[in-house]
Amino acid sequence: MESSITNDVLEASVICPYKAYLKHARHSGTISEYEGVLFKLRSEVKEKVTRRILTQHPERTVVAGQLVTPALLRRGPLFVLDACIEDDHVSLTLDGLKKVSGSSSLGAFLYLPVVFNEAQHVHKEQRLLLALQSIVLSQYQRTVPRSGIVWHGRVGQATRVQLTHELPKAEQLLQDMKKGIGLEQPPPLMLNDHCHICEFRQRCYEQAVQEDTLSLLRGMSGKEIKGYNRKGIFTVTQLAHTFRPRRKSKRARQETHQRSSALQALAIRDQRIYVIGQPTLLQKPVQMYFDIESNPDAGFVYLIGLIVVENGIPHQLTFWADRKEQEATIFEQFIAAVCRYEDFVVFCYGNYERTFLKRMRLKTKRKKLVDRVLAALVNVLTVIYPHVYFPTYSNSLKDIGRYLGCTWTEANASGIQSIVWRLRWEATASEEWKQKLTQYNMEDCLALQQVTALLWKIVAKVNATAQPVPEEKETLPITRVEEVEQLTDYYTWSKVNFVHADYEYINNCAYFDYQRERVYIRTSEHLRKKQAKKKRFVRRKFKPSLQLTIVGSRCPTCKSTKVRRDVHTQVSTLKPRVKTAFDLEFTSTGIRRKENRHRCIRV
Repeated sequence: MESSITNDVLEASVICPYKAYLKHARHSGTISEYEGVLFKLRSEVKEKVTRRILTQHPERTVVAGQLVTPALLRRGPLFVLDACIEDDHVSLTLDGLKKVSGSSSLGAFLYLPVVFNEAQHVHKEQRLLLALQSIVLSQYQRTVPRSGIVWHGRVGQATRVQLTHELPKAEQLLQDMKKGIGLEQPPPLMLNDHCHICEFRQRCYEQAVQEDTLSLLRGMSGKEIKGYNRKGIFTVTQLAHTFRPRRKSKRARQETHQRSSALQALAIRDQRIYVIGQPTLLQKPVQMYFDIESNPDAGFVYLIGLIVVENGIPHQLTFWADRKEQEATIFEQFIAAVCRYEDFVVFCYGNYERTFLKRMRLKTKRKKLVDRVLAALVNVLTVIYPHVYFPTYSNSLKDIGRYLGCTWTEANASGIQSIVWRLRWEATASEEWKQKLTQYNMEDCLALQQVTALLWKIVAKVNATAQPVPEEKETLPITRVEEVEQLTDYYTWSKVNFVHADYEYINNCAYFDYQRERVYIRTSEHLRKKQAKKKRFVRRKFKPSLQLTIVGSRCPTCKSTKVRRDVHTQVSTLKPRVKTAFDLEFTSTGIRRKENRHRCIRV
């Protein structure tokens, strides 16, 4: 194992500590096509910006590929490209350093770290990476740079970013990496949003499934997972046992839209679809299923897929744009195709489609037609999220669709992979890549149609009161949470039938300890009085908002103005008089309590 931190380890640490550990241990995986495209675009940005720097500045002001030393930096080159840093802990090759005015041990200037990136915007990963490089660079100029430069986008735009908030986190991260060098114990595995493009995605996913780790549930945040870990809950199965149906309040309250991670884990453990609450789903004579594909880097929608079901007969429509200028054209075609019908409902999955319609509404002249589509648009995910729990680790259309039996022609079909196909079509204009994209988009619409059909069955089953809807032979296991509450009444007091006699003995001992430690206080006069003293109210001491000391300017006896005002600190005198006044100050956002304390010397 290497004894120093390399570029791969440093870049991986800002994304995932477990990936940084694997990189430090010299493990390698299968690089995804999307990640390979990103590496290629990043190298193109670096080459383009480097060529521009060498063209715009004299050769003697630009240094490339040299070891960074205080002597080199004191010479004051304007740019240091491919700067090498070597010490006991790190062995890095930074993208570059740029000289700016400031104060450091080098003189009236200092150097900022430079990062090349292919993204159109600067993300938090680039900020944290610049902060790490700033701390490493500080040992050569005795000053930690408070900012860095990112050359990003296909045109190589330069953006200077402030690193004040990232520096504490980066310093702690660098210390943890230095302490972890040589340790065989890996950090805990925690799946995150980077996993779907990571080279270790298959390895980490299989390990997470084997360990049944909580990070498999994509709806849980890292903070929530740590909270469960502090309670001794580390697996999805353990979390499933914590679910308890809530009692219905006697008062009518507004329906909550929170997602229960415990119920999601229970659905995975039991391999059942659990329904909570009263889901509703609009149904019209004409149903439409709508999905779009876009290029985030270019910032436009190039493909719109639509399935129109009228009288049970489906019609598939596809609208394709070669360039960004054609986005408005395919949008107008889409609006015209939808508004041909009088009474319709349009289903989508997620809020991205609604955002697209609102953005295009600002550009089109037929705003009333767009308003009709927006009024008929239904986000299926808003029905699933608060009410339906599928036995899947996430609520993505791919996971739920595959659970329902939907298939995609391409095994690696995903939104990330569609970006790769689009870039390859732009490079080659081959019909093969266009066919892959249109087929993938239409298969998403078909999966959305199947998910919506199941939701209609769930709504019919939940809302059936007098006469239940007859179930089909091959229906999926659908259970209401209220039925779980009826089967297992957690609120009934009765004797517990334990599986083993030892469990009953342990429970009896625990019950005896509770009686001895808690209940006995009610029968003991001494303990009851002692406990009551602990519960007495203790006035909180507030820090005064204003303190005023009143000092006389004339002696009350001889009327002299030559008064020693610090006499009470030099000699022993009586305690000063203190008067506290409370006041309320009304502000634009609320009321603030003020405590004014006045003090004067006794005479």
